[in-house]
Amino acid sequence: MEKRYEVFVSSTYKDLQDERRKVMETILELGHFPVGMELFSAANDTQWEVIKRLISECDYYVLIIAGRYGSIDEESGKSYTQKEYEYALEKKVPNIAFYHKNPGSISKELCDSGKEEEKLNDFKKIVLSKLCRDYQSADELARKVAIDLPKLIERYPRPGWVKGGSLVTPKDREPPKPVPPKPPVFPSHPGEPEMINVEGGTFNMGSLDGFDNERPIHLVTVSDFSIGKYPVTQKQWRAVMGNNPSTSNKGDNYPVDSVNWGDAQEFCKRLSRATGKQYRLPTEAEWEYAAKGGKKSRNYEYSGSDDLNEVGWYLGNSGSTTHEVGKLHPNELGIYDMSGNVWEWCSDWYGAYSIDKQKDPTGAPSGSDRVLRGGGWPDFAGDCRSANRSFNAPGYRSSRGGFRVVVPL
Repeated sequence: MEKRYEVFVSSTYKDLQDERRKVMETILELGHFPVGMELFSAANDTQWEVIKRLISECDYYVLIIAGRYGSIDEESGKSYTQKEYEYALEKKVPNIAFYHKNPGSISKELCDSGKEEEKLNDFKKIVLSKLCRDYQSADELARKVAIDLPKLIERYPRPGWVKGGSLVTPKDREPPKPVPPKPPVFPSHPGEPEMINVEGGTFNMGSLDGFDNERPIHLVTVSDFSIGKYPVTQKQWRAVMGNNPSTSNKGDNYPVDSVNWGDAQEFCKRLSRATGKQYRLPTEAEWEYAAKGGKKSRNYEYSGSDDLNEVGWYLGNSGSTTHEVGKLHPNELGIYDMSGNVWEWCSDWYGAYSIDKQKDPTGAPSGSDRVLRGGGWPDFAGDCRSANRSFNAPGYRSSRGGFRVVVPL
């Protein structure tokens, strides 16, 4: 049964008419109903009450910010745009904000100054602490809305409206209670990770936007395999190996860290012996294919998003330590923590890429270093890109280093 949703679009008006028009068109193209100040603006108490009702009855809320703070409510000293946003937060309406990436490029006639500019900057600080994206132009804004609104809908399902429709009661339209991420599931042995089946396929391995060792981009085909939904946890490691080498945060659902390549290989060998399955480290090609989302890939920069804060723990949000697995969002395949938290060992010797098309490559035939992927909690965002490559000696141990396992299908 196909659903349609009401999406409230909030912004200042005269300076963002082109942006609003394109966003409204995008929402309509997605099959939903845009709602906002095209009906009338919130400029007095009576209109504000109507706006509040519209926001509370909408399924989703979109905020656009550029260079103006907007008309101000004398009683609160806040702009009606900020009041709308705060009301949406209060009513727990799923929301996403879009802010102009480079306000200095906006015409001065469309920007506030003085106290209004200060208030706008204070408002931006609130917005930046929540789910938000930047944009540079009206066209880019429309493209990002087209990508991010469906993700918001998928992440926070609402009752919506059905064509020909069943009646939806106010109680039905209450926002769902947040569901905490499920902890790892241990199928038959306490050391076994929960696995995600990955349908094989052909993809472009590498990137033109990163470091030299990510080039040349080349076609790689991988066969079906199953990969750990999360990095191997300390509880799983302890169940197989009988110890806990981790030197960062300790706890059952934190990723095991401070393991070298040989340690990870020994874990796979013991778990395989205990379960009769063929656990091993992923090849570098399998790892990148899974990180990029396999056949469901949306070509994100990081594993599951273009915003690393959504999917990975890194220098900008980790608080200088590891975090429990599965606490952020998964990628297109339902795999967690492939960007950030801990670097992950791959089975390959490290070597330069070839431009030739390959099937199930296993890396260089020999070498001195093994491949590491994904970036870790103390690293810059660029290190956590799905295409980024790193390497170290097989005996290297670090509080930023862990691994996940695969099983061939």
